[in-house]
Order: sequence, then structure tokens, then C-alpha cells
Amino acid sequence: MRAGGAPNHAGMSVDVALLEGIPAFHGTNPTTRAAVARLAERVEAKAGSVLFHEGDPATEVYFLLSGRISLGMRVAQRELLVLTLHAGEMTGWSGLLPHGRVATARVLDDAVLLRFDGQALLDACEADHELGYRVMRHLFGDLARRLHDTRLQLMDVFGPARKA
Repeated sequence: MRAGGAPNHAGMSVDVALLEGIPAFHGTNPTTRAAVARLAERVEAKAGSVLFHEGDPATEVYFLLSGRISLGMRVAQRELLVLTLHAGEMTGWSGLLPHGRVATARVLDDAVLLRFDGQALLDACEADHELGYRVMRHLFGDLARRLHDTRLQLMDVFGPARKA
């Protein structure tokens, strides 16, 4: 299921100023930002809508401009909240890889996002190594934080290690 609400001005580039709120694009030159803006689609999503489900094919990447999104995973017939994303964060990173969705993304508060075709963004990153470095560095930072948060959650669930 796609984000609730239709993209504004389908097929037209978004305002370059929208990229200023996304850390992955900080420090890129104006020409690069303009090229990235042409790849983006502004999407409004209503609270309660689902951007994508765990296991779905991954073809799109999202950057959250406003609102909050939860990521949840199916465990024992129920969905467990893994983390909550805020403005500036990326979701759907698996759209940059030949991989399915690893979580379900639910919109918690009305949200505004930039949606990118994953392959188009990946192609832009490969064509412009500075852009690729910034996007991947941002992605690796996000993933490292998410791994840390997951570790803390596991410690809460399983408690401290016990000596044998």
C-alpha cells in the first residue's frame, strides 16, 4: 500500500529547499541538490496509513520531512514496534538494495515525505560519488543507531547476561 494522499504535482520536481531538512543531502552543491530534487516526489501521508509492509518488494526510499513513522516487525503472530522515525530520517533503505522490506512502516502522525525510486537514487549516487558518499554515510549512521537501539531492546527483553 502506498502512502495515504496523492503526491503533489506528479512528475514534477520538488522544491530544492525541501532537501535542506534532510541530513543526507547537507553539503551537496546546488547542481547536485537540483538533480536530486528532480528525482523526488513529495508525498503526504495520513496518520494510520502504511507506507509498506514487511516482506513487500523494496523499490522506493523515503525521507521524512515532518511527522513520525513507526517501524514494526512480525514476531509470533503480532507486530512489535522496533523504532520510531522523525524528520530528516530515511526509511525504506532496502529500496537501494535488491532486498525485500525488513519492516512495516506505519504513519503515526500526519507526515510529509520525499519519495524516491530506489534505483534512480542509487544510479544518481553511482554517477555522483560525492552524493553517493553523503547518502551512504547517512544511511550507515542510521543503521548503526538502529542496531544500537535494537541491542538495548534485546537487553530489556532478555535481561543482563548471567554468569555460568
